[in-house]
Amino acid sequence: MNWPLWLMLVFIGLALVLIGYLVGTASVKPAGPADADIIFAAELSTHHALAMRMAGLAGQYSDDPEIRHVAFEIETDRIEQAGRVKGWSDAWKQPLQTAKDVERPALDRVDPAEVTALRRLTGTEFDIAFLQLMLRHDETGIALAKLAVTKARTSAVRVHAKTVRAQQMTEVETLESLLAARTSRTSRY
Repeated sequence: MNWPLWLMLVFIGLALVLIGYLVGTASVKPAGPADADIIFAAELSTHHALAMRMAGLAGQYSDDPEIRHVAFEIETDRIEQAGRVKGWSDAWKQPLQTAKDVERPALDRVDPAEVTALRRLTGTEFDIAFLQLMLRHDETGIALAKLAVTKARTSAVRVHAKTVRAQQMTEVETLESLLAARTSRTSRY
């Protein structure tokens, strides 16, 4: 069977491109995550789990539609981010654990016992305590993200850390506004 010359040249060209690609990718190994990447992923995972727990409580215990809406937004956002962090862990083949010798912010400024104590509160008292805890929690998240922006090796981690920082800064403004409205209401009584 006679192959047309142009078809053989196309076949040879494609084969050379494929060989070059395989040789090139085999010789360049990805740097992989630095300790800061792994620390950020591990701490963010733990941090977001606590945020989801608090937001879930607000969804259950708050009667205020604004608080319930913010809690829903927090919970759904953190679920997506937790999935992303798990994906990094799987791709890196690294468990999400922290190293003691790596610089990190004082995590977390919210004690899990304080979150558990929310269950005993109702009404505006619950809403105010929830907002105060979430504000402290977000401040920790901002510090964690700021550290990752400067220390992480992986581009995806740095970009995500910038996003987390911006989101939580915006969330802090919202939470402060909601808190101010509720504390001014309670001070009138």
